[in-house]
Amino acid sequence: RASDDAAGPTPAVVRAGGGVSALAVTRVANACALLQFDDDVVLTDPWFTEHWYLHRGERLGRTPRDLPRLAAILGSHLFVNHWDMRAFAEYPHKRETMVIACNARMARSARGAGFTDVRETAPGDEIAISERVRLEVLPAGTGSAAANRNYVLNTDEVRVLFGGEALDVGAIARYGAIHPPVDVALLPVNGAGVWLGQRLVMNAREAVEAAAATGARTQVASAPSMS
Repeated sequence: RASDDAAGPTPAVVRAGGGVSALAVTRVANACALLQFDDDVVLTDPWFTEHWYLHRGERLGRTPRDLPRLAAILGSHLFVNHWDMRAFAEYPHKRETMVIACNARMARSARGAGFTDVRETAPGDEIAISERVRLEVLPAGTGSAAANRNYVLNTDEVRVLFGGEALDVGAIARYGAIHPPVDVALLPVNGAGVWLGQRLVMNAREAVEAAAATGARTQVASAPSMS
C-alpha cells in the first residue's frame, strides 16, 4: 500500500549561478524526489508503495496525496522501487502531466494508470517538458539487465543531472567532458545489490567521482539505504 508516514521535510534551496536559483529539491524516498523549477515540478522515479519483499528503510518525504500538479514524471528504470504507477490511482492531473519512460513496458503501465502524454525515450532525445524546463536523455552505459536512463534537466538558470539507477561512472564522465557543467547531481550512493552477479548502482565514492566529472557543485544522495 502507499504509506502515509511522511516526514514532511522542508525543501532544500540549491544555489546555482552565483545566486539563489529557482530550484528546490525534496527527497521522497530512494531515487524519488521532487524537483521544483519555479512553477514546474518534476517527480523522479516514483516509489510510494511498500511491498513485503522490498522496504524503503526511510520515511516518505511526501505521500501521493501531497503531490502538486506535476509537469512531468521521470522514470530511470522499470523496477518497482523506481516506477510505482499504482500509487497514482487518485492523482487528479493525469491529463496535464507528461510521463517520461525508458522502455515500452514502462510506457504501457503509465497509460494503464490513466496518463495520456507518455513519451518512450532513447538516448540522445531532447524533450521540452515546459516552456521553462528542457530534458536531455543520456545513455546510462553499463548497468542493470533492464533498460535504464540518465537525464539532465535544463532551464536558463540551472542544470540538474539525475541518474536513478546509475552505475557507470564512465558514461557520465563522457557526457561531462563535452557538455557544459551541471549545477546539481542526484545519484545513488548505496552500491546496492547484486543482480545475476552484478552490482546494480554506484557507491558513494563513485557517485562523488561522477558528480565531479560533470562539474556539479551540489550533490544530492539518492538511494541512501534500502531494506
